[in-house]
Amino acid sequence: MELAFERVGEVTLVRFAGTTLDASNTFEFRERIASVLDESNRIVFDLSPLTFVDSSGLSALISCLKRLSAKGGDVVLCGIQKQVEI
Repeated sequence: MELAFERVGEVTLVRFAGTTLDASNTFEFRERIASVLDESNRIVFDLSPLTFVDSSGLSALISCLKRLSAKGGDVVLCGIQKQVEI
């Protein structure tokens, strides 16, 4: 799973390079994002490249929110494609 990370002040922007977040790559996503969750309290996920997110992908994003919320942080999702939004 390709992810690009950019730090903008106190916010970490995470950009997806692939088009799916599903059971085939959720484990790798969780591994790649773990250190970012430790280092940042505010994360913005740019979901614009994603055309498909299944329940395991959604669960992974919710886990990020829960982990940051527990330490007073927050997660923002942006660029959600219409087919993913539904």
